[in-house]
Amino acid sequence: MKKAELTTQQIVTIIILIISFAVILFFIFRMNFGEIEKKEICHNSVLLKSKSVFGGNFDCQTTYVCISGGDDCEGFSYDTKIKIDFSKSDEEIKNQIFKAIGDEMTDCWWMFGEGKVNYGFMTKIKNEVIEISPFTDFHCAICSQIQFDKKIQEKFTSSINYFDFYRYLSNTKKDKQQTYINYLYNLPKADSLSDFVGVIKNINLPEEFILTEKYSIITETKNKNEFISPYFVKSSEVSDKEIGCEVFDITGA
Repeated sequence: MKKAELTTQQIVTIIILIISFAVILFFIFRMNFGEIEKKEICHNSVLLKSKSVFGGNFDCQTTYVCISGGDDCEGFSYDTKIKIDFSKSDEEIKNQIFKAIGDEMTDCWWMFGEGKVNYGFMTKIKNEVIEISPFTDFHCAICSQIQFDKKIQEKFTSSINYFDFYRYLSNTKKDKQQTYINYLYNLPKADSLSDFVGVIKNINLPEEFILTEKYSIITETKNKNEFISPYFVKSSEVSDKEIGCEVFDITGA
């Protein structure tokens, strides 16, 4: 046998290495490290801005999420697809949808410091003196835009009751310590939809959301002491008139 020829053992070893590498790439893809990294970068930029007397820039981008029963979200360029298990009951499918939205909301709140990080200020130079000036208007971040595929739209053709969603957040733990509602709104429990009005700036929450529509997850800041927990609204209502945001300047496309 010539020295340049590969032995059977070497060929098998190469095949195993190739398969192992493919498996690793598959799990990296499934874990969506790209989106995790994007959210980490945003979180870090918020922390840096809060500590710098010169303000600095946010490095935060909107995440485009397709919540899918098996299809693509048509006409929607998404970077994350969350798959829903349609073998479950309708109630369990609905809870999977609620969890997907709730997780995006908690990611949003974490990225922007959970209301504990004073990033809500800008700096300017005036007569060679640094003057820290608070935001005069509500500045908003669109953390996520969410669309549902046709299978989900057809499954829930009428709509989903909005309070069912917040009831899920109230009764479901996001981790061992807290429910979603504890973490996002610092509430022990939600007994009615009106319980949320005070903590999200008296925004007029709808009674239902329609899955043929596109939705956005938004958080707001006015100054270093005023932060609005993330809320979930129809994207078409993201305007000055509907929700009170004067400027959407914290996140980029």
